[in-house]
Amino acid sequence: MFSQDRQVLLECTVFLKIVVNLVNTSATQRPSKLPRMLTLAQLARTAVTRKRTSSSLNSRTLIPLPPRSAMRLTALLSMAARVVIPKDYRFGTNRPWTAAAKRLNPPGKKRRKVFVEPMAAEDWSVLRGDTVEILAGKDKGKQGKVIQVFRHRNWVMLEGLNTHHRYIGKGVDSRGTYIASEAPILLRDVALIDPSDRKPADVQWKFTEEGERVRVSLRTGRIIPKPVVQRRDGIVQEQWKDGPKDTSPEDTLAKTYVPSLKTLEEEVMETLGIQENRRHRRSYWY
Repeated sequence: MFSQDRQVLLECTVFLKIVVNLVNTSATQRPSKLPRMLTLAQLARTAVTRKRTSSSLNSRTLIPLPPRSAMRLTALLSMAARVVIPKDYRFGTNRPWTAAAKRLNPPGKKRRKVFVEPMAAEDWSVLRGDTVEILAGKDKGKQGKVIQVFRHRNWVMLEGLNTHHRYIGKGVDSRGTYIASEAPILLRDVALIDPSDRKPADVQWKFTEEGERVRVSLRTGRIIPKPVVQRRDGIVQEQWKDGPKDTSPEDTLAKTYVPSLKTLEEEVMETLGIQENRRHRRSYWY
């Protein structure tokens, strides 16, 4: 009984904290959170009702719980920690949860709406690590490597191209360091490089005989392979070699588990050769 009361009290506390945080949000972020606020308020009211009802019932009476999807505490906490992006949010080169993005999009600030040409995710042809050529701008005709892709704005950023210079680390006694910073380029202003002749070409997604989806140059019919991308930890999966402490894919995918209807205790007893003739009986705790 005490463990159940403590669980109900913990649920009530978490629910009320989340509701208070949602109520204290700004006016611009509140409309997108109203449905969630109502759901959490209903859950909190249900938990409080369970708490009041449990005191008047017998200790052996079982109290029905709400649906599992509504009582998943980790899901509620993840909902509260998730970054909620308003409809009028203006995406840039910074990720929405970073301090730089929050400084450019403070709560309550209305920025000019930016119209972005809609593009399906499966039609996006330029990937990070590709070599492209600039078709317009001050660096027209130059080729470079794609280092960043911003799909919300149809932008790509090239290494060392389309740069502008600025000062960083300005202080009272120093003017800072003068650096070159890359600026994003629209996707329609770049073209992929055909590996056969190193010239820009229009591409189209097609399927091979094996069913693999590849990019094909419309001018030469040559397949443009996908670039080898380095992960954040510096590992290139296609070039990685297993070391003495790595597990091979064959050993990882090998089926070594044999399903059984026995419990963990019964399997351990069978492995250790322990004989137990007693049987489990239903027990009650008051």
